[in-house]
Amino acid sequence: MPKRIGYAAAVVVCAICGVVRAGVAVRVATFNIEDFSSVSGAQFEAARDILIRIGADVVCVQEIGAVTHLNALAAAAGYPYAVLAHDANTFDPVHHAGVLSKHPFSMTAVETSVTLSGDGNAKDIVRNFIVAAVDIPGAEEDLVIIGNHWKAGTTNADEFRRSVESIRAMQVTGGHDSAIIPYFVVGDMNDDINDSPDSPSEFFSLPDGLPVSFSLGGDISFPVDNGVFKALQAGTGPQHVTVIDAYQLVGSPLDATRPDSGRRLDYLWRSDAVTVVGSEVYDSNDDCVGCGLLKYGSPLPAGTSAAASDHLLVFADVTIEDDVGACCVGQECLEVTEAQCLGQSGVFHGLEVDCGEEVPACAAGACCIGGYCDDTLDAVRCAAQGGDFRGVGVACGEEYPPCGLGVCCLNGACDDTLTESQCSGLGGSFRGAGVSCGEEEPSCSSGACCLDGGGCDDTVIESDCLAGGGEFRGVGVLCGQEDPPCPGLPADMVINEVMITHDGVQDKEFVEIYGRPNISLADLKILAIEGEDTSKGRVDLVVSLDDCGGSPCTLDTNGYFVAGDSGVNPDIELYPGGTYLLEDGTQTIVLVRDCTVGYGADIDTDNDGVEDVSVGIVLDAVGLVDNDYSTGDAVYYSGPAIGPAPGGIPNGLPAGAGRCPNGVDTHGVNDWVLLSWVTDGSDGKAPITPHDPNPGCGGDYDGDGDVDLCDFHSFQQCFEPGVTALPQCYAGNLDADADIDLDDFPLFANALGGP
Repeated sequence: MPKRIGYAAAVVVCAICGVVRAGVAVRVATFNIEDFSSVSGAQFEAARDILIRIGADVVCVQEIGAVTHLNALAAAAGYPYAVLAHDANTFDPVHHAGVLSKHPFSMTAVETSVTLSGDGNAKDIVRNFIVAAVDIPGAEEDLVIIGNHWKAGTTNADEFRRSVESIRAMQVTGGHDSAIIPYFVVGDMNDDINDSPDSPSEFFSLPDGLPVSFSLGGDISFPVDNGVFKALQAGTGPQHVTVIDAYQLVGSPLDATRPDSGRRLDYLWRSDAVTVVGSEVYDSNDDCVGCGLLKYGSPLPAGTSAAASDHLLVFADVTIEDDVGACCVGQECLEVTEAQCLGQSGVFHGLEVDCGEEVPACAAGACCIGGYCDDTLDAVRCAAQGGDFRGVGVACGEEYPPCGLGVCCLNGACDDTLTESQCSGLGGSFRGAGVSCGEEEPSCSSGACCLDGGGCDDTVIESDCLAGGGEFRGVGVLCGQEDPPCPGLPADMVINEVMITHDGVQDKEFVEIYGRPNISLADLKILAIEGEDTSKGRVDLVVSLDDCGGSPCTLDTNGYFVAGDSGVNPDIELYPGGTYLLEDGTQTIVLVRDCTVGYGADIDTDNDGVEDVSVGIVLDAVGLVDNDYSTGDAVYYSGPAIGPAPGGIPNGLPAGAGRCPNGVDTHGVNDWVLLSWVTDGSDGKAPITPHDPNPGCGGDYDGDGDVDLCDFHSFQQCFEPGVTALPQCYAGNLDADADIDLDDFPLFANALGGP
């Protein structure tokens, strides 16, 4: 399949960043062969033998005299592919860098100071860079080698020229993304990374001693950092490279690549897409069977390295990502290339997918999960999700018995051979998929019960209804069918406080309802409806308030009820068994009587941001929105849209919202204040108060609807740093700066107006 090689102005697109898969093994080497300008002789034979002994897939060689010399060495050492840099516009017409490869080149190029700088007058590198992309069998991306031989010498002019050459080397990498493309910057860099920093540390102008024809490209400006490694070490993001440390087999440790000086001059720098397995500086003096990394043939005579060059070969074993992925051939999953998959009439699931991750699974079939059918899972994955597998190759709609069969209560009788939709169509009451008659709870002998305090519950039997002070209207009678109708719930019941995300362990998400004390919440449900652009209208949460420990949920003696997580001591779990979650995105929280929808329903069928389906009698609704609300997200059932919040996490999402003052309802956004991300109010937002009155706001400490001298007394008590973490002090933080100080005083004075 085609590979993505970003070169020159090409754009690289990352489709599978971050995916870790088995890699393809590659050996890469660099070798400065001193003044190599022959096609036979002792030096030629020594260099040939070293290359054969190491057996690298790709080698960058330096100090090559001409193409004929390179081609002769390539043929002798078993490299069918070779390319050499030309000497146009350079200072050294004798020594060239080249690349030998056992695999075909998909691209080769020679980069000069002119091509890299865009300046036609530039002449600032000693030798041109050789660039080669190698088509490694089985690799997802081609391996790119960028090689050269940097300027030698110890003068300031020499150091300046090496620094410029490293800047140019990093320019060559500019068309490749380090995280995606496996690439190397290699060669004899003529400096030791272990040495002390060069002096001066920066050049502010051209140093003395440069050749007369030296012309710095106009793209490089002063100051220039002095140091051949600085430009390489400064590479970040797409240009990040890391040096591969390599050592001889003797020493403690010995990393010298030029034995005469004992200095390390030859380097392999790798991109982030390369994983290092091992590395070595090869010296025939310590060659032996089984020593160091794997080698080929017999150990070479001790003097072979010295006969070949004054430098030692450096090599590394690495892995790069492979180009295989999950392929379904019938019911079998294979990890092969896309071409191999299609050649077997298979279905390819992508490079980023391994067998075990393929969707749909190769041996997929209908799986019944919670009353719904999913035909993308195999038997093992179906069972892992608590499902009932109905057979390989069985599509949803073909499964038998159909998914979703359960107990349907019809006029007091039980039938467990119907789906929920079939039951509803017959006017029955569905008691759950997978439930058999005799297991349903409550019993099918339940019926409509007019509750004390208002409302109807059709899930209780007659004795329980009467015991609770209610009026029973008949077995099998559904709410809405009772005659005469049950008195309604109080109209002033509201959603008072909502928390959907916060810092730390996510155990404080909750929805608080507020109204007349001790009122039953039977026949009410809390819904969360998705508002994000791509999946608007999906019902993501359904919490029934029909059962709190065997009887209908009720408001407490102060008029509060909390559905939430363990961190807020809830009256009922917000998402039983961890099945449902309040998502971190735009959504609408709805309090509904006589709910007509279930989890997963779509109330916005045309995805236009306007509800198309009634969910029942909506008692209250509030939306929490992120930064996408103005461009595509939606809030439903006339709920006020609270947010986005400056600095909200993620994407401007408020942590939550609370009515302020407590219980106020004018059906607008001004009824609400943002809740604290840290929950205690120390970030300047309102602290959470589940089960308790929401804190006052706008200076109204006592929540009586005005700001007066009673509130001023409280303002004085809170007038000191750090007290905004106390709920009773939030009302005085009028400028929302997480402190109550002199900046709040004039705002409080302006709010004074009560008796």
